[in-house]
Amino acid sequence: MLSITLRLSLAGLALCMAFAWASAQTTNHPQPKSRYDRLYAQAYRVGSAQPDSAIHYARQAASATQKPQEQAQAHWLIGFYARKQGYYGLAIQHYQQAYDLYTKPTQKAVMLKNIALCHYDAGNYQAAIPVVIKAIENFHRLNTPQSLGRALQVLANCYHAQGSFFAADTCFRRLVASNPGKTKLASIYTDLASFKESQHKYDSAVYYQRLALHQAKARPSTEGIRRVKLAWYYLQSKNLPAAEQSLRQAQSLEHTSPKAWAYYWGVQGLVHYIKLQKSQAGQAYHKFDSLLQVLGGNNALPVQQKFAHKTAYDMYHSGYNLIGRIWPREHEKAYFAQVRQWYAQRKRAEYRLLQKTKVNVTLRDSLVIARTTPRVNIVRQITPWWWLVMVAAIAIAGLWLYKARTQKIRAETEQMQAQTNFVETIKTSPIKGVDELKPHEMQPLQEAAHRLGRELKPDEAKLLVLATRGYPYKQIGLALKTSEGAAKMRAQRLREQLKVSSFKDLG
Repeated sequence: MLSITLRLSLAGLALCMAFAWASAQTTNHPQPKSRYDRLYAQAYRVGSAQPDSAIHYARQAASATQKPQEQAQAHWLIGFYARKQGYYGLAIQHYQQAYDLYTKPTQKAVMLKNIALCHYDAGNYQAAIPVVIKAIENFHRLNTPQSLGRALQVLANCYHAQGSFFAADTCFRRLVASNPGKTKLASIYTDLASFKESQHKYDSAVYYQRLALHQAKARPSTEGIRRVKLAWYYLQSKNLPAAEQSLRQAQSLEHTSPKAWAYYWGVQGLVHYIKLQKSQAGQAYHKFDSLLQVLGGNNALPVQQKFAHKTAYDMYHSGYNLIGRIWPREHEKAYFAQVRQWYAQRKRAEYRLLQKTKVNVTLRDSLVIARTTPRVNIVRQITPWWWLVMVAAIAIAGLWLYKARTQKIRAETEQMQAQTNFVETIKTSPIKGVDELKPHEMQPLQEAAHRLGRELKPDEAKLLVLATRGYPYKQIGLALKTSEGAAKMRAQRLREQLKVSSFKDLG
């Protein structure tokens, strides 16, 4: 009895130990992630270095799940990396799919804002405005001030790009009054300064750019760009000392941003030109071009090349306009005219390159959309009626091809028979005064008859044969029982009718 109890106790203890071990194994080794989770995580991992690969993995993730929320997240990720690569058409497609799949109003509003940003980046401001207005209405209803401010800034810049200055000014005022954070306010003031410059209010541009610099501390590269822009606004307001001071402050910042240094050397070159320092200006613009080559070289993406050429075009265009506003002394007019001509040449060259890269960006976007479009198996969707229509169409096409081929064979046969008849006629009815025709002499006669659309007259045939044999017109005239001059006139008239310069061209 004791042994049975002992055995049961040992069995129970073993069962408890086995259960505890299984529980520990389950705790230490969680269930493997789904295929969607693995692909989505992979897209995130490679996204910064390889956006194209991230798009590929995100597309696979969208296909690996049937859950609308997960599909929406995958489409959002595709749109994010597509916009980063400059595939604006592809990004809009997937942001729209994410918008359709999301159910929360906040998520839908964010997708609308993203779609508007893609239109804005592509330069399609007319399409961006109604989309971003709808996003603003949703953000206002949802009471999300931060997202509302970003959407308002996009709308203000769209109006600015379109030249709708009153509407843009209203949006900017509303943005400043919304009391955003200092970092956001600095970005708004930067856009406001650019807006005032486009209205030729250069003192106001200086004022807002200074406000942008006095907000929250920015990264050195961002601050460098803002100080260079401030120097540019000072130049516009003809305050050269203040512009040079702002450039010195930008130069003192420690950063390695090619974009920021490109802006610096572009404006610095203009300052050198204004100070009549032509050689220093040339060196500055050489550095400017070199930095843009780093940003948008042949190996860069089309969207990066577009940015580089647009930056160069804007810089040369701005320099051209600014030099034109300077009132030089009499002895400096020739110098500034030469400088302005140089800016005009560089501006035209960069404009051509910019247009070319815009086409390349659009083409690349279209190719990516075509490559990523799901392939549809059309055969599965064809009904029996469609099969009947297709069979009938194939039968009609086959019958038409058969008739066309038969007519072609008949025409070739008739042509060959006519050629045979022509040769036989010439052989059985030799031309009087001409020896027996050689085989190679038949071709010019046949070609002449074909071009005239009738049979050759005996005198015409005789003239043609004797002329191709190289007989002089005096002998041809005797054969035709006429004078040498008349023979020449007949030959000239026949050449005109045959539209050849020499009878040998008929061979």
